Amino acid sequence: MNISMSKADIGVFQGCFHTPIVCDVCRASAAECNNRESEEVNMPKGAQKMRVAIASDHGGFGFKEPLARYIESLGYEVEDCGPDSFDRVDYPDYADIVARKVANQEADYGVLICGTGLGMAITADKVAGVRAATVTSHMFAKLARQHNNANVLCLSGRFVSLVDNMDFVRTFLGTAFEGGRHERRIKKIMREDDPNFTGVTSDR
Repeated sequence: MNISMSKADIGVFQGCFHTPIVCDVCRASAAECNNRESEEVNMPKGAQKMRVAIASDHGGFGFKEPLARYIESLGYEVEDCGPDSFDRVDYPDYADIVARKVANQEADYGVLICGTGLGMAITADKVAGVRAATVTSHMFAKLARQHNNANVLCLSGRFVSLVDNMDFVRTFLGTAFEGGRHERRIKKIMREDDPNFTGVTSDR
């Protein structure tokens, strides 16, 4: 049986990806994503040893397993931090688990998926050492790494297709921090984690 599906169709397979047909769709999506032109993406040397922690809430659960499998196909070690069903859960709990794994160097990167990616990012960024970014475009994924040295990628499970999210994951994980002028700005971001930092004075 031949099934023809557009990129937009893939985005609505919440809860159906366990079927053989949809698994085939996911594999085809990964192939499409791999074949996209993205010359700026270079997988880091030794990427197969790098660890990615992934989690979602109920709004992102449908994308969690195919994204985890896709990340593994790129050569990363993946830890699924839950949940294990479409039952309603509170996204701050899962954002906290992944963020702390990254902050404690138990994972090199985190990937979080909720309805919009916004709540996950807000929560994850509260954990000291985390720089979380909500990404909804290829360029955002690239710049989050190049300019902001983000270490937690937050994605939308409701408003972005699976194919696009795969592209964002591949771009994010495969793009290096540029350093240079951005290094000074990252240090200023991270000083907000210091309880002794009293804020920027007007006479700076």
